[in-house]
Amino acid sequence: KWYQNQPDGLMTIGNTIYKYKGENNMPANTTISIPEGIKYIAYEAFKDQTSLVGVTLPSTLLSIGRYAFYHCSLNEVSIPSNITEIGESTFYWNNISKLTIPSAVNKLQSNAFGSNPIEELTIEDSKQALSIVGYMDFGTSLKKVYLGRNLDSKLNYTFYNNPIEEMTLGKDVTEFCQNLYGCNNLKQVTCLSTVPPIANDDKDYIFWDTNY
Repeated sequence: KWYQNQPDGLMTIGNTIYKYKGENNMPANTTISIPEGIKYIAYEAFKDQTSLVGVTLPSTLLSIGRYAFYHCSLNEVSIPSNITEIGESTFYWNNISKLTIPSAVNKLQSNAFGSNPIEELTIEDSKQALSIVGYMDFGTSLKKVYLGRNLDSKLNYTFYNNPIEEMTLGKDVTEFCQNLYGCNNLKQVTCLSTVPPIANDDKDYIFWDTNY
């Protein structure tokens, strides 16, 4: 009854965004700026808000709940520096075309950014590996990739079947075992380290069905 009595709009409890109430009442092409001081965005807070095209996240944000922005229409998102993990399906099914994963983020849960038309991906430099739980979590539209750290992924299909044209491995990348099968447009991989990364799988297997 408490929820039903609240007016439509952004619902805040303390330092937490609890919900955007009014599933069918958000105006078209809405952009929301979440105020400084907010530390948490709750589970499914903006789920299915397809009129939401932009969001500004505060520097104070510590955690974004699972499915928080599932099936919105976000064109871009800037992850604050205090975020260390992106939950399951947090930004799944949006319109994000360019994405940067900050160095502070150390884990992406399953489908964190799945089903987005991401063409340009930057994973910032860090000596700490980025753990990726899911499968093809950056979609199938990647064209330009900067990988600044090792990836810890049991499936090793992060870039599988993408139209990648350009890939750069940063100075902190010491190993590379991602399957690039189906990346037919890939002709060159640039390595910025003075010591080339170790391919922890058969090189021919990693680059099979590419032009590399």
